[in-house]
Formats: sequence, C-alpha cells, structure tokens
Amino acid sequence: MDPGVRRLWLLVAAVIALLAGLAAFWFAWHPQPVEPPSVVEHPVRPPPVVADQQPLPEKPETRFALPDLAGRILADSCRQGECHWSRVVRLESVSTSPRGELRRLTARGGLSYYDPIAGTPEVYTRAVRVRWDESDRDEYVFCSRQRPAYAFPSDDRGYILHYLNLYSLAGYQLASARAYMRVCHDVQFDGEEPALLQRLGYRPGTRSEQVEAGDPRALARF
Repeated sequence: MDPGVRRLWLLVAAVIALLAGLAAFWFAWHPQPVEPPSVVEHPVRPPPVVADQQPLPEKPETRFALPDLAGRILADSCRQGECHWSRVVRLESVSTSPRGELRRLTARGGLSYYDPIAGTPEVYTRAVRVRWDESDRDEYVFCSRQRPAYAFPSDDRGYILHYLNLYSLAGYQLASARAYMRVCHDVQFDGEEPALLQRLGYRPGTRSEQVEAGDPRALARF
C-alpha cells in the first residue's frame, strides 16, 4: 500500500476513535431521562359522616312505689299540747321525670290536744279526739333522691315549698320531711335516721330551702 494512503487511513481511524471516546464521555455525564413507572391512582374515599353525638340520657331514678294511704289518719306533728293530723282521701301521681315523681296528696286536716305530762300520741287511736277541717286540702311531694321536696298550702291560699336535706333538717322542715317519707316510702321518720336514708339511696347535701308563695309544679323543675 502506498505510504501516503496508509497514513490517511490511520488518521481517519484515529479521528473516529477520538469521536467515539468523546461520545461515550458525553453520555456518561449526561444521563438520559428515565420515564417514571406508571402509577395507578385510587379514588380517595371521604371519611364516613357521623351524626352529631347526643349526650347520653341521665339514668332515671328507680321509681318509688305508690303507697296505699287512702283512708288512713297520719300524725303530722305534735308540740306544745297540740297535734296536727291528716286523714288521707287519695294519693296520686301527677308527673314523672328522670329525676323523680311529683305526687299529690289530698287529705282533710285536723287538730287535737293532749296532756304534755302524759306524752304525745305517736299514732291515731279512737281515744284521740280530733277536730277536723271543713274541707280537704292538696299537698304536693316530689319523690326524688336528688332533690326531695314538699309543698303545702299557706294561709294566703298560696303554697310554701320545702326543699329538704333529709340528713340535716331545720326544725320548721321536720313535719314536711315526715310527710315526705310517708308519701314516698310509707315509713315513719323522726328526722335523725341516717341508716334508713342510706338504705333508701339518699345522700346528704341536697338543696335545703323554704320558698314562700311558690308553685308546687316548681318542685319538679331543676
């Protein structure tokens, strides 16, 4: 081969090799973009709609049985030679709520006298001479462990409301507390029987107040 032609081919081969090396260098430092893997999109489900939660209803009190008091004569209170009595006509439920039951006691009131030396009569007997009122009266009791209360007529034809803390009674509340225990539980109560109150489910510290010219329906309102 002619030496000139041979040198030409060698030069061409060198140029091709140089170009190939430059191309490899360029691809090494400039990577081609890679297509990201396909992603399957899933629809996002909204969280379930929950209705507004209502507060749990209060646990209702255990209803007190309605005593059969019709026809009975009950001692209200005795002091300073006088005793007050109630001859029951009927006892009925007026309304109920989770906190208790409002009852109406219809009775005829009466008054008798006694010898303080002989002592007060604990119960009515035929020996007790009672002067009865001319008409019946309505009294109201709210049988409730949360707020026991009693209402009785006042002289001005309104009602006096007694809210009772049965563990700590004022003197003027004793007759109402005794009547309350008869109407709600048909038991005698002397005002100082914590064991009885605990057994019946009462707790100390309930409302204690006297309200003049009140509405008996207010006994059941909290």
